[in-house]
Amino acid sequence: MSFTASTDAGQGEYVGFLQAEYSSDDGKTWIALCYLDNLGAMIKRGYTVKAGLAETTLRMRVRAAFRGGLAGDVDYSGSAIRWKDSWLNWEQPPTKVAVVTVK
Repeated sequence: MSFTASTDAGQGEYVGFLQAEYSSDDGKTWIALCYLDNLGAMIKRGYTVKAGLAETTLRMRVRAAFRGGLAGDVDYSGSAIRWKDSWLNWEQPPTKVAVVTVK
């Protein structure tokens, strides 16, 4: 699997954080894949995850924060990040989630 985050906003904006995790127990526990920071205008990373037995379901979640631009700290939709309120909640800022079932 691979994750990409980029910005073309200019004005000094860059990918401030890219964070990815996965779960093989329906989201009860999460294993960190990466927590990268100060990444420039674009970042792409590939990762290998041991899938497990057939019919195992893997959940992956990824989020990015963009910093340094005129709009301040924003998520991928351009909405302001409320660091003290929302960053610990994976629902906000918006998070991309994928569910994969091993065949």
